[in-house]
Amino acid sequence: MKRKLRKSRVGVLMTGGFGFESTPWFVDEDGDDVNLSTGGGFGIGAEYGHQFGRNFDLSFNCFFQGSTLSKSLKNASGSYNRLGITITPAIVIPVKGGDNLRFRLGAGPGLYSLGTMKIDASEVTGDKFKFKYNSALGLHGLFLFETNFMERGAMNFGIRYSNIHYKFNSAGSSATVTEPELLNPNGSGIDFFLGYYFIF
Repeated sequence: MKRKLRKSRVGVLMTGGFGFESTPWFVDEDGDDVNLSTGGGFGIGAEYGHQFGRNFDLSFNCFFQGSTLSKSLKNASGSYNRLGITITPAIVIPVKGGDNLRFRLGAGPGLYSLGTMKIDASEVTGDKFKFKYNSALGLHGLFLFETNFMERGAMNFGIRYSNIHYKFNSAGSSATVTEPELLNPNGSGIDFFLGYYFIF
């Protein structure tokens, strides 16, 4: 039996990905660099979206995302955390009528705030650092596949590209920086995501 096409959805989104650039902070026991990226990492958030007609969708996302050192160390740690809010207009490509299956291709702006880098090397050098970053505008694009797996339930999975550049903020930071990769770090990256939604 053909299901009613419900237009609105609200749900949770989980992400995991990698940044395009990273900064070396430590050297491990094998002599390899241990890096920290200001892009990618793991995230969780919420989404509200609505499909207008057959081929247009608009969604709003709010998510928290954090990245950690490229390798876990026993005597040091590092992280970069941020909050993202995005708006994504998208083209809907129906599959077999689009009632249960569809692709979505979209792009839009985002605001990325509360950027904070923390480095704890207290057991190595006695130093602990916290660097704050200004809110930044960025652009993103995504491609996903979506399916209605039950009358009021849907899920999607896909890939998102983000282009973001941060700027160091001395207010709230524990130290000043001069290195370009810390003054203006590149937060761009690729994220894979999985979402679960209530549709209505």
